[in-house]
Amino acid sequence: IEFINIGYPLVYKRTAGEQTITVIINPSAESQPLPEVSGKLLYRFGEGIADGEIKGMSVVYLEG
Repeated sequence: IEFINIGYPLVYKRTAGEQTITVIINPSAESQPLPEVSGKLLYRFGEGIADGEIKGMSVVYLEG
Protein backbone atom coordinates (compact mmCIF):
# COMPACT_ATOMS: atom_id res chain seq x y z
CA ILE A 1 0.00 0.00 0.00
CA GLU A 2 1.27 3.45 -0.96
CA PHE A 3 -0.49 6.36 0.74
CA ILE A 4 -0.99 9.38 -1.53
CA ASN A 5 -2.97 11.54 0.90
CA ILE A 6 -3.72 10.96 4.58
CA GLY A 7 -6.66 12.97 5.86
CA TYR A 8 -9.70 14.00 3.86
CA PRO A 9 -9.85 12.49 1.35
CA LEU A 10 -7.84 9.38 2.17
CA VAL A 11 -6.09 8.27 -1.04
CA TYR A 12 -3.94 5.19 -1.41
CA LYS A 13 -2.72 2.77 -4.11
CA ARG A 14 -2.73 -1.02 -3.89
CA THR A 15 -0.80 -3.20 -6.31
CA ALA A 16 -1.13 -6.93 -6.95
CA GLY A 17 0.82 -8.37 -9.85
CA GLU A 18 0.22 -6.11 -12.85
CA GLN A 19 -2.90 -4.40 -11.46
CA THR A 20 -2.87 -1.11 -9.54
CA ILE A 21 -5.99 0.26 -7.86
CA THR A 22 -6.26 3.79 -6.44
CA VAL A 23 -8.80 4.04 -3.60
CA ILE A 24 -10.26 7.44 -2.67
CA ILE A 25 -12.41 7.71 0.48
CA ASN A 26 -14.18 10.87 1.64
CA PRO A 27 -16.27 10.16 4.77
CA SER A 28 -16.93 13.85 5.39
CA ALA A 29 -20.19 15.51 4.30
CA GLU A 30 -18.22 18.19 2.42
CA SER A 31 -16.55 17.90 -0.99
CA GLN A 32 -12.75 17.71 -0.82
CA PRO A 33 -10.10 18.65 -3.43
CA LEU A 34 -8.30 15.70 -4.99
CA PRO A 35 -4.56 15.23 -5.29
CA GLU A 36 -3.38 14.34 -8.82
CA VAL A 37 -4.91 10.91 -9.56
CA SER A 38 -6.01 9.18 -12.74
CA GLY A 39 -7.37 5.85 -13.95
CA LYS A 40 -10.41 4.01 -15.22
CA LEU A 41 -13.43 4.06 -12.88
CA LEU A 42 -14.05 0.58 -11.42
CA TYR A 43 -16.42 1.35 -8.55
CA ARG A 44 -18.21 4.32 -7.07
CA PHE A 45 -20.32 4.77 -3.96
CA GLY A 46 -21.99 8.16 -3.50
CA GLU A 47 -21.66 10.99 -6.00
CA GLY A 48 -17.99 10.26 -6.71
CA ILE A 49 -15.56 12.61 -8.48
CA ALA A 50 -16.40 15.81 -10.37
CA ASP A 51 -14.51 19.02 -11.18
CA GLY A 52 -11.27 17.99 -9.45
CA GLU A 53 -12.86 17.03 -6.16
CA ILE A 54 -14.53 14.07 -4.50
CA LYS A 55 -18.04 14.72 -3.31
CA GLY A 56 -19.03 14.19 0.31
CA MET A 57 -19.74 10.67 1.58
CA SER A 58 -18.14 9.04 -1.47
CA VAL A 59 -15.76 6.19 -2.26
CA VAL A 60 -14.09 5.69 -5.65
CA TYR A 61 -11.84 2.91 -7.00
CA LEU A 62 -9.72 3.69 -10.06
CA GLU A 63 -7.66 1.17 -12.04
CA GLY A 64 -4.38 2.17 -13.59
